[in-house]
Amino acid sequence: MGYPASQPYNSQAQDGIRGWIIILRELMIVAILLTWELSKLGKERFMRFSPRVRGLMLIIVAVLMLALTGILVAAAMYEAPVPTIREQIAVAPYSLEGRKLPPIVDGSFISMPDEFGDFERLSEVPADASTSSLINQCVLDTSVGQDNECNVQQMRTQIAFERYRSGQGWVDISIAKIGTPGDTLEMVAGLYRYARRTGQTGNFAIYGVGPIDFFYSREPGWITFVYSHDQWIISISSRTQAMLDAAVNQFPY
Repeated sequence: MGYPASQPYNSQAQDGIRGWIIILRELMIVAILLTWELSKLGKERFMRFSPRVRGLMLIIVAVLMLALTGILVAAAMYEAPVPTIREQIAVAPYSLEGRKLPPIVDGSFISMPDEFGDFERLSEVPADASTSSLINQCVLDTSVGQDNECNVQQMRTQIAFERYRSGQGWVDISIAKIGTPGDTLEMVAGLYRYARRTGQTGNFAIYGVGPIDFFYSREPGWITFVYSHDQWIISISSRTQAMLDAAVNQFPY
């Protein structure tokens, strides 16, 4: 007894595809015929109206089409207002606006977090700020007169420094609370001038151009980002740009 030759799997799939193609073709033919019949019916009904009514209907359709065209053209030609150069440079990076202020414990010292994001305090012993970046040291330097090498002498009511580790890298963070918001703006500008004397500076917005003053600086071995809000100045330094970006993005203040 013979058996019919079996068809390969691909052949069966092709037959299924052909069947769907035939069904879709028949449906398209039916849709075209139905549309044609409806258009003839609409034309016959339209021609039953008086010439005056047909003319009025055509005018209304034309007005509607022109109005729609005008709306589409206006939408295509509309351009959102381009921000001014001042507005563009004043936007602080890292979404800093709206961050909370650092907490002060017993009204005397700044409470630095034990950890934040992927970063944790390097040790329980206070870190040595003298080994950090020059900008961080300036933020913490409360000396006056010629002893202040940074020439940044605005009054600081509280200061804090800590070193945090993430993986194989680390960041140093200095925080200072300044006497008044006006002195805060002056101090950021003073730090910026010092950064230009001792290294290079990058993007910046100072003297209240935007809601947050900030600037980037680079010195041998360090990349630093300084920013302020209200009476606070925060300086974060790292060895690499990637580590700096991660720290500023994750730091809560």
